Amino acid sequence: MGIFNKLFGNNEEGSVNNFEQGKTLILNGDLDEGIQLFRKAIKLFPNITDQIYNIAHAFHGGAESKNKAANGNLYYTDGIAELEAAIAILELLSEFESDKADIWFKLGVLYDNHCNFDEAVEAYERAANLDPEGPDGADALHNLGILYFNKGRGILGMKSEGASGAHVYNMDNDDFVKAEKTALNALSIGKKVFSKDSSFRPNLLNIHVLLRELYSGAAFEDDANQHIVLKGKAALEHCLEIYKLDPNNADAISWLKQAEKTTGKKFIVR
Repeated sequence: MGIFNKLFGNNEEGSVNNFEQGKTLILNGDLDEGIQLFRKAIKLFPNITDQIYNIAHAFHGGAESKNKAANGNLYYTDGIAELEAAIAILELLSEFESDKADIWFKLGVLYDNHCNFDEAVEAYERAANLDPEGPDGADALHNLGILYFNKGRGILGMKSEGASGAHVYNMDNDDFVKAEKTALNALSIGKKVFSKDSSFRPNLLNIHVLLRELYSGAAFEDDANQHIVLKGKAALEHCLEIYKLDPNNADAISWLKQAEKTTGKKFIVR
């Protein structure tokens, strides 16, 4: 037993050394060599993956801060070097822990921020398949819905703060069909998650926001305009759900006040 403990201890010590050296290299801009040392660290002591994940998380945080300072949006205008470091580290972790939904979800977010959309779609879908009834699955489908929605509006990858797509669009467009289906799947899972964990409230609210925005701009070319009416009602229903989840939500209140004027019904609890 003593021999095995000694060997295990030596492996852990060697892993930590590789980890620290790799971290130093990456912080100094030598990403490739740093990743190779991280790889050696994991092979020696697989439990070190949590520490490596934290490094990726820290790099993403740094990228996010720089992007906000540069007035960037979902698609980063600054912090790209830090973003690429986070991607490289998580790509490494995905090799060793390919069954972890949280890694694929986070990787999807990073790809999305970097405008690597094919990779983002694949990562989000992997996360959703690995956690089909859980929070990572719901969040991955929500983000994937946003991706399809932005693609349909023609603003996919647009980094300008003022980027906006058409306010009225044809829901028969394939990207909007995918956005709706994906968001509704996210909603179905999100409701189940929220019933067990109230901390999922903001995430569930954001899914309703996506569906409200999707339906509020929906239009069809038909004589009776019935589809427009139906989608308008759907947008209102999701707005009501937002209000239930957050009675102080300014956007929801604004929407509902306008709906009260239009319909003569009372939606806001006063």
